[in-house]
Amino acid sequence: MGSNLSFEDIQPHLVRMAILENETGQRLATGILLVTGDGDKQNWSTYAEKIALENIVQQKIDYPFSMAPVALVAKYGYETKQVDRSDGLLHIQIKKSVTVKFTSPCPWEIRYLTNTKNFEHNPDGSFFRIKPTKGIIHWTANEAVGANADAHYKYFNSDHVAYPSNANIFVDDKKILQILPLWAKAWHVGAAKYNPGWNNANNFTFGIEICVNKDGDFKKAYQNAVYAMAKSLKECGLKAGDFDRHYDVTGKVCPAFFVDDAITKRFFNKTAAQAYAMFRTDVNNVYNLL
Repeated sequence: MGSNLSFEDIQPHLVRMAILENETGQRLATGILLVTGDGDKQNWSTYAEKIALENIVQQKIDYPFSMAPVALVAKYGYETKQVDRSDGLLHIQIKKSVTVKFTSPCPWEIRYLTNTKNFEHNPDGSFFRIKPTKGIIHWTANEAVGANADAHYKYFNSDHVAYPSNANIFVDDKKILQILPLWAKAWHVGAAKYNPGWNNANNFTFGIEICVNKDGDFKKAYQNAVYAMAKSLKECGLKAGDFDRHYDVTGKVCPAFFVDDAITKRFFNKTAAQAYAMFRTDVNNVYNLL
């Protein structure tokens, strides 16, 4: 069931306040849940995108994306049962049953740049190796139709790049496109002046760009970016919190939706600080499931 339900679609069903709790009865989350069919048979739909699922059992795994709690606990290997608390609310008790690893929400394509004009390289043309200690999140700032990951690859592999720049990964709503190895030096945070502690940051960071083309689904691009950052940090042997914004490195308003409240409102129903905090939480949660 998708998220574009009309009022007529919802009428035949039952909308109830739901409580998600662990085996000891501790409340983990509260939200609106759409119950389909016979509620006594626990036939819950996956339409519950308003759920604010904060923690799941003792592992404190926040929901990584907008997912219904029952769909989520099934995906990650939890068993569920309805509990009667005689308060008119729907209590769903969950317990861990199996270990389930989080998998990529989209294809991860590796297509490295071949135009040596556009990336740091050794005399033999091979990639210049670094040891990343941080990941950096960016936005492309290009909302034009068609400005997706493939378009950015085409640009950064051409002879028309205005100035040396690139990133290791570009993410849109369809794919994660890696154009440089994570250990290859990318030109993504170059600046005349850096914030303290960030001098020559290209020498110890990898960069991930989120595409914002207007014909794309930003919600999906965000989800893909969460996975790309979590997976990249894991592959580099870094911790879940070992990343920052371009803004933190040089003061550039990037990604703007994690810095500027006015721009954030076009992408999230949150402040910039809230949106960035959510991204950090989502990366942490996915990282812990990898």
